Amino acid sequence: MSYFSATLLGVTPILVEIEIDISSGLPFFQIVGLPDAILRESKTRVKSAILQGGFDFPYEQRVVLNLAPSKVKKEGSGFELGLAARILSSSGQIPAPDFNVLFLGELALDGGIRSIPEVEALAFAGHTQFSRGIKIDLIVVNKEDIQKISHLGIPILGVSHLSDFQGKRWWELETPPVVTQNDIVERKSSFEDLKFSEFWARHLMIAALGGHHYFLCGPPGTGKTFFAESLRLLLGSLNSKPEIERRLLNSVFQRPSCEYPWAAPHHSASLCGILGGGNPPRAGAITRAHGGVLFLDELLEFSPSGLDSLREPIEKGFIEIFRAGSHVTFPSRFQLIAATNPCRCGHWKDLYKQCRCMPTVRQAYQARMSGPFFDRFDIKVFCKRTETNEKRVSGTEIISKMKALREEKTEPVWTKSASDGLEEKGNRQHFNFRTYEKVRRVATTIARIDGYRSIQLKNITEASAYQVFKGLESRI
Repeated sequence: MSYFSATLLGVTPILVEIEIDISSGLPFFQIVGLPDAILRESKTRVKSAILQGGFDFPYEQRVVLNLAPSKVKKEGSGFELGLAARILSSSGQIPAPDFNVLFLGELALDGGIRSIPEVEALAFAGHTQFSRGIKIDLIVVNKEDIQKISHLGIPILGVSHLSDFQGKRWWELETPPVVTQNDIVERKSSFEDLKFSEFWARHLMIAALGGHHYFLCGPPGTGKTFFAESLRLLLGSLNSKPEIERRLLNSVFQRPSCEYPWAAPHHSASLCGILGGGNPPRAGAITRAHGGVLFLDELLEFSPSGLDSLREPIEKGFIEIFRAGSHVTFPSRFQLIAATNPCRCGHWKDLYKQCRCMPTVRQAYQARMSGPFFDRFDIKVFCKRTETNEKRVSGTEIISKMKALREEKTEPVWTKSASDGLEEKGNRQHFNFRTYEKVRRVATTIARIDGYRSIQLKNITEASAYQVFKGLESRI
């Protein structure tokens, strides 16, 4: 039998075993194992809560609590319930179960047990995917937190006061039934109520089906931001049942468990805020967007160094943060959607308004984005104003087609003529290796949407056209 609590190492929950030594000697109470300032203050709350809960604290003995593994820094007040239970069990005041128990809760001075905001993320430490061979048989939390962790499939005991532990077999206390996530009725997505031009409807399907990185450039009011927001709603509708990794990250960032990952940092955000950092290292916007969408609006207003720092996370799908004495890896696999005006005034190549920017000013503005970063985008689109008489496609139609496409397991095949066509077009347009791969992926997505069993030359032509961008002077 072992008593456990949990902490977060970056965004990964780590089980922390609570060990105790109660021996004779000078009265002494100490918590070791790299506790932070909040956890060091827990000694006072634990003492008071034990007394107010109707128990005795071993004041006349030497009490040492160790949080293992000792090399991982422990943060937060969620350890306090486990610390109190360990003291009471070792001093013989409450019985000890013969299985592993995970305790998550903060103590009040009157012995009450408070909910902790990050309880769902910490409870994931008891899941077999994260516990590294240690089987957690019971999780003890505040009664208000039962619903948040019911989907883990681990027995849960809800308590509200330390006095609830009085009795012969406290782990057999009755816990009220909870509604699991499977019993929750999904609400209709607001995406179904929207209507799109054929241009935007097609690009929404390409982006949602292939997960391609999009660069959108054009005058104000052409639908760049609306496209990104609509893609968020569409992907949320198509991915309403989150996997365990998505649930974990949503719990770490205290988002609804079914919410589709999304991050849209302001262009004034610091490098640390976008990539992550600090001491101890904290996750940034790219980790908040892991498994979802990172939207950079007003792209050319971001610092050039900040944009270039995104190149490696885009390629690798993770970022490593090194600090003195610590090394944390944060996941960062996201779909990048970037939107920008082509110049300061925003009206270069606008059919209805004349650009007021001097050529040198416009070129300097566009040069804020480096060529290697620009090369990371799979699809580059110059946006034009939608005409009022254009045919519209409803969100319901798009969702229906997307669900049918996702159910289709077979992908279009690359024939010899298609591969030769790609090679010829690449030689003519001087594609590099990365561009070849992007055109190949985008062409495959387009063929799936158009219903082809094999890649057509017109699919390759359309995919290649998204690489030849004439919306910026520096890229012509």
